[in-house]
Amino acid sequence: MSEHIVSPKVYIVIFVSLMLGTGITIWAAFQNFGKFNIVIALAIATIKASLV
Repeated sequence: MSEHIVSPKVYIVIFVSLMLGTGITIWAAFQNFGKFNIVIALAIATIKASLV
């Protein structure tokens, strides 16, 4: 069975993306989007989960 080799650059890009997503999550938590709060929170969570 052969293993797929992933370069460290991919891991760095994913890490930076997740940290950026965390920053956006924190920012969004303090904003008032009205009835769209849950939609925005779930959209951010879905994007971050797809990166993992």
